Amino acid sequence: MDGVAGLSSQVRSQIKSIIARQERALKKRDILHVCCVTASPFTTGLGYEHPLENGFAFLDPYGIPYLPGSGVKGSVRRAAEELALFESDSHGWAIPTVWWLFGFDENSAYFAKRKEREAGTIGEERQRWQEAYRTRLTSLSDQDALLFKEFCAMLTALKLPREKIERALTQNSERSVIRQLHVKGALHFFDVVPYCADGLKVDIMNPHYGHYYQKNQVPGDWGDPVPIFFLTLPAGTTFNFFVGFQPPTTWPQAIRSHFLEKVDGEPRWKRLVVEALTFAWEWQGFGAKTSIGYGRFLLADGKKEAQPGPFANGDRYNQEQQGVVNSKLAPVAARLARGGPFSRQDVESVANEISKNYRAEEAAALAKQLWELVKDSEFFARLLKANPIFKDLLRKGGISV
Repeated sequence: MDGVAGLSSQVRSQIKSIIARQERALKKRDILHVCCVTASPFTTGLGYEHPLENGFAFLDPYGIPYLPGSGVKGSVRRAAEELALFESDSHGWAIPTVWWLFGFDENSAYFAKRKEREAGTIGEERQRWQEAYRTRLTSLSDQDALLFKEFCAMLTALKLPREKIERALTQNSERSVIRQLHVKGALHFFDVVPYCADGLKVDIMNPHYGHYYQKNQVPGDWGDPVPIFFLTLPAGTTFNFFVGFQPPTTWPQAIRSHFLEKVDGEPRWKRLVVEALTFAWEWQGFGAKTSIGYGRFLLADGKKEAQPGPFANGDRYNQEQQGVVNSKLAPVAARLARGGPFSRQDVESVANEISKNYRAEEAAALAKQLWELVKDSEFFARLLKANPIFKDLLRKGGISV
């Protein structure tokens, strides 16, 4: 497999030419182009048919690895929703903004009703999304409230009373109304063709308890592991993300102008997308197996200028690279100084803030402090160890987990 997975010089040249062709085709349009590199292995398309039983997504008819634009859009939308609902600094995102740019989706996590059989963590997570949605939607800023009102006004073309639409969305009720709301978004996500000079790599899963999961036998260390091989792209692979903005003709001119308005020299929609992309790179990942750290990205510093400006050559990005902007961790330090007790939301919030500012000099020390406070709780310890960035900070702090 190692011999087959390597990319020949002809294939690498073909990948370069395809990326160059994408750039030329999109150059005349107002396209957001962000270049990044993988910070961990990347894999996608494991469910596809393949001789190894675990497939990989290859672009037809070239047979080269790629990340479908639909997958990019889904991950970025989820990141935008999390920013809008759960982050103290939403970076401009709110739920009405998500609807305008990505379109309305009745299957979003905050609309799905909790089912009786969904007990435990799954049910709690679903309820958390719904509560966050109701809280945020009823406490919108003036600007976001205007976006919501205009969105509901546009939906009256569906022959539904505006008051009924607003009530259904605000209270997350009347599913029959919500199911009738179908609106196209303004963002277009193009397929991503990654470039890696070293080619594909062979990775392995080694499940030890197949007799327990598949045959309902008593679990134990006497099982017979059967290695499962699958393909990945290694850390350091370059990805070029292209995103277009094309509002539907039904958009009011005021909304179109709002998203095209320049903020620090760039259209507002570009800044919003980059914030969501960055959040998705660091917290969600792209592709498969993201829950164990696959598919994480970093901005390709020095390889290609990324856009919009604030992340390519702007103050915030460059200062964070140098470990200068550390003020965001001051509230975290104050919270840890007070000690427990901690709820799950407390631990997640503090760990997320520390991990988001992992370049800060004090990040490793604060990560260690949080770990010492909650490590005796098996649940909290498992929660923190599931965060690859936080685990790396603990290692830097001298803690092996």
